[in-house]
Amino acid sequence: MGVSITDIFNALETNNQNTGGAYIDKKPNAYFIRGIGLATSLEDIKNIAVKNNTGAVPIFVKDVADVRFGSAVRYGAMTFNGEVDAVGGVVMMLKGANSNHVVKLIKEKIPTIQKSLPDDVIIEPFLDRTDLVGRAMSTVEKTW
Repeated sequence: MGVSITDIFNALETNNQNTGGAYIDKKPNAYFIRGIGLATSLEDIKNIAVKNNTGAVPIFVKDVADVRFGSAVRYGAMTFNGEVDAVGGVVMMLKGANSNHVVKLIKEKIPTIQKSLPDDVIIEPFLDRTDLVGRAMSTVEKTW
C-alpha cells in the first residue's frame, strides 16, 4: 500500500486539530468562526484518510492498522504509602516573602480547599518546614 508510519502519524495529526477562522461582526456582538476537528471515537480514527491520491482508492487508518484502546507507558507515579495513586502539589513562595506568614496563610486555606474536594480526596501535607524554620530561627537568635 506504500504507507509509512510517518504517513499515519501525519494523517492523525492533521485530522485531529482545531483551526481558527475569522469572525462575523454583527454589532453589538462578534461571532467567532473556528473549525473543531477532534476525533472523539475509535470510529473517527478508523475513518481518517492516510492517503487519498487522485484517481486512486483512499487508504484509511482502518485499512492499515488495528484501531483499539491501549495504554500509555507510565513514566512516573506518586503513591501514598506505596499502595494507591496520589496527586502532589508544591506551594511556591515569592522571593522575599516571609516563610512563616506564607505557611500560616496556606494552613488557613487548606480547610476551605478540602471542602471543595470529593470525600475520598484528602489534603495531607508531606513536607511542612514550619518546625525546621522555627528551630533555625531559634539557633540564629541564640548565636547572635
